[in-house]
Amino acid sequence: NKERSWEVVGIWEHGELRMKYPVWSRYGKFLQPVDDDQHLTVATLEERPFVIVEGVDPATGTCIRDSVPCRKQLNRTDNQLTDPIIFVKQCCKGFCIDILK
Repeated sequence: NKERSWEVVGIWEHGELRMKYPVWSRYGKFLQPVDDDQHLTVATLEERPFVIVEGVDPATGTCIRDSVPCRKQLNRTDNQLTDPIIFVKQCCKGFCIDILK
């Protein structure tokens, strides 16, 4: 907070996390997700050890070890602005990815 001190934002009570503020607009006060197909998209930069990006396993086309599927948007030139956005499948891991999991 502004006084540079810790602020309680939630408590664990009776096996349930009760938040003082909603985490995201699609969640209620008690983290009950709304029945819809919305999801959270996170944009980040690769910065070891926080976010580590690797290619998929060439043999299986999947992520190995402790990584999760992620995608990289290919850069487009001015001539390609009307083309669909192209993504390359990759694998991400690291401190920030662990927090998101």
